[in-house]
Amino acid sequence: MSSEPPSGFKHHRCPLPSDTAAGPFRMALSVASEQVGIPVMMNVEDIYPLAPLQRGLLFHTVADGGGMYTEQLACRIEGDFHPAAFREAWEQACARHTVLRTSFLWENLESPVQVVHKAVRLPWAELDWRGLTPDEAEERLEVFLAEDRAQGFDITRAPLLRIAVIRLADDVYELVCSNHHLIFDGWSRSVLFREVLALYEGVRGGGVVLPVVRPYREFVAWLGAQDSGVAEGVWRAALDGVVAPTVLPWDPPVVAEPGVASALVSVSDEVVGGLRELCRRQGVTLGTVVQAAWALLLGRHAGQQDVVFGATVSGRPAQLPGIESMVGLFINTLPVRVRLDGRAAVGPWLRELQSSLVELREFEHTPLTQIQGWSQVPRGTALFESLVVVENLPPGEADGGGDRVRVREVRVSDETDTPLTLVAAPGEGLQLRLLFQRERYDHDGARRLLDQLATVLAGFTAGDDRPLEEVRLLDEAGELERVRALNPGRAVFANAPAPVTSFTRRAAERPDAVALVWGERQFTYRALQARAAATATRLVAHGIGPEKLCAVLVDRSPEQVAAVLAVQLAGGAYLPVDAGYPAERLAYLLTDSRCTVLLTTRALLERVPAHALDNLTVVLLDDTTTTDTTTTDTANGSTTADTANGTDTADTANGADTADGAAGADGAAEVVPLPGQLAYVIYTSGSTGQPKGVLIEHAQAARLFTAAQDHFHFDRTDVWTLFHSLAFDFSVWELWGALIHGARLVLVDDTTRRTPADMARLLTEQAVTILNQTPSAFLPLAAAIIQDGPRPTTLRAVVFGGEALPTDRLADWAHHMGTTHPALINMYGITETTVHVTCQPLTPHHLAPGAPSTIGRPLPDLTTHLLHHHHHVPTGMTGEIHVGGAGLA
Repeated sequence: MSSEPPSGFKHHRCPLPSDTAAGPFRMALSVASEQVGIPVMMNVEDIYPLAPLQRGLLFHTVADGGGMYTEQLACRIEGDFHPAAFREAWEQACARHTVLRTSFLWENLESPVQVVHKAVRLPWAELDWRGLTPDEAEERLEVFLAEDRAQGFDITRAPLLRIAVIRLADDVYELVCSNHHLIFDGWSRSVLFREVLALYEGVRGGGVVLPVVRPYREFVAWLGAQDSGVAEGVWRAALDGVVAPTVLPWDPPVVAEPGVASALVSVSDEVVGGLRELCRRQGVTLGTVVQAAWALLLGRHAGQQDVVFGATVSGRPAQLPGIESMVGLFINTLPVRVRLDGRAAVGPWLRELQSSLVELREFEHTPLTQIQGWSQVPRGTALFESLVVVENLPPGEADGGGDRVRVREVRVSDETDTPLTLVAAPGEGLQLRLLFQRERYDHDGARRLLDQLATVLAGFTAGDDRPLEEVRLLDEAGELERVRALNPGRAVFANAPAPVTSFTRRAAERPDAVALVWGERQFTYRALQARAAATATRLVAHGIGPEKLCAVLVDRSPEQVAAVLAVQLAGGAYLPVDAGYPAERLAYLLTDSRCTVLLTTRALLERVPAHALDNLTVVLLDDTTTTDTTTTDTANGSTTADTANGTDTADTANGADTADGAAGADGAAEVVPLPGQLAYVIYTSGSTGQPKGVLIEHAQAARLFTAAQDHFHFDRTDVWTLFHSLAFDFSVWELWGALIHGARLVLVDDTTRRTPADMARLLTEQAVTILNQTPSAFLPLAAAIIQDGPRPTTLRAVVFGGEALPTDRLADWAHHMGTTHPALINMYGITETTVHVTCQPLTPHHLAPGAPSTIGRPLPDLTTHLLHHHHHVPTGMTGEIHVGGAGLA
């Protein structure tokens, strides 16, 4: 293809940009004449390159279709309005501003160009809807606006602008002005609209003189003359260390829909007045304050003290003459980095933020694509996921259309490719509008964010010296609502008997019912109580009683269960010590706990370091000789006597089985624990890494099951597994959950615990109904059941605890087994809160891909509070869980 214009075009004079070579633009003329025809090209006034932002918009427009980046302004016009005069005003505006006569060409060109035409025909429509009722007109208007936006623009044909005037009543009109974002931005829209209104008054009144405006090409030339090397150094330093965008965590909508929606909040006049005073005192702009509030909100939700979001800037260089009245695409989007120090005072922090923004203002013309490339954020990842737009309208924007007409209800509809866009509109007041992508956010969540932002702004006015950490996201009413939402009710379960007391009652009610299963062996409630009572008598003889701590170091076996029961039948508290612990850990627990008695076996006693036995009485389960290490050495070689003689299921107790105060195997009375007395001590890792003992009372353990009963409806027909180590507090739930309800407890041996296939068979063979698992233990078990079976048909509940639950990894189980039989229940808690705090039955919704792990609501006698610096955090925000109520150690 020739680079010279065609012969029919050779006499047409087209001024070429002085800062570019003539060759490429002659090529553009040649290509353009072939694409749109020579007669059209005779109408060309100018051809010049695109600004960087225009190039980006052009790329996305071509890739995504004509409807992309269509902007639309709709407003109500009332009064003595003449559409013909208004049309003349718009045509005069088109003659004044080159961008209103501009089209774009790119095919077969090395670089895209924008073509300014000498004259264009403005698309103009006039509709008369006076026959419609107000409701009908509003409904039709919404359809019209949607269809107009969907129509888009053919960007190769100028103008990329169209006007519709709809008559709603004799003196009421709706104006709809649509344009492609390639030709002008929001600031330019305001300049243009104010100019059109002035021209309209001139047409009606006999003429108006407006100053000459500069063409947009002068801005494009100015951009081309800038040195990007200096800008690169500045932006690299500004974003040093930023490796990922700041994402506002949020639960996805239940029904994700495409498109963009918005929520709106107006800041109270009192707060706006306080903000203006704050700006005056600190010498900052309201825009800076809004950005600061968004940064604080974003940081709180993301749990970060260094955040990045986007901000729009006017992009109009002050050094370019006539820039204020120029119409075109100047606006730019830039990253804003804000560091949050909770100890920093509001006033100085705002000044520091404004100072950093001013320093970057000289380089605000830098294209975002270049800044992205200079940052450490990986290619293909957005630099930010939220955007702040402060509508700093040009001077005179408040004019309402003159004396003849009144402009009301201005609405601007535009799209956003950022998940969240905050639009702050200062004026007499302050409106906050949040645009959100409906696939990721919902209206209720967006409205909550705006309410929180308004609360932050109000917090800024409470004192310039106020630390940031004291600025709340919820006001007092919001905090109270949050407390009520998290804690719908508070119950008290003060009369529940101690778990061991409930056990003895169940033994009296159904002595021959099976209490414990160990492989092929079964132990009735009568036999298990008898074993425990015999050992309890020995413990009492060695000083175990109320508030006395007895360490239990016994291998996994029925004797281990009986030993725990024995300690509590004696009135004492048990300290479970796992036989698999290394010697150093064993010694630490025995010495740190200050327990007075160690209940163990001869084999395990050999593993305990000698210094840990100082001042400790040792009671051997497999020896009738008891050694008090305070007076003698450990007895070795003494006669061994099994405390359980006869058949496992036989009643070995002498005397009748009764409940409270029943006689033990040797006739000694069993102690009935008081609610406030110590029940057990379990060690858990502390913040320093050194295990700390947690002391739990009988009442705290007893109320756990009463509080959970409405969720589970436990009874004597249940079959539980004791899967976990007694040193893990999940075992408290398993052991006592079965025994206080008169149910059956299946003690799982170590080999079965480690072998998912064996565990699956045990569930079926023992007809287990209640299974308690950590997620890491359940997932391989679930896979074994799904792949090879057998299916545990009797199982009615799987209770998760001890670890965070990756709910999405349960999808395969839910597909094959469902979520109702057995029910899947996630429980959250720690040792210090007596095993469980919250309970959440899981549904298919909770198991959907990407769904968060939900811990549910607190048990009815507990309260939960999600706090940040002692203040409640809003829904969806990260905070520290604070627990209150009867379960606290």
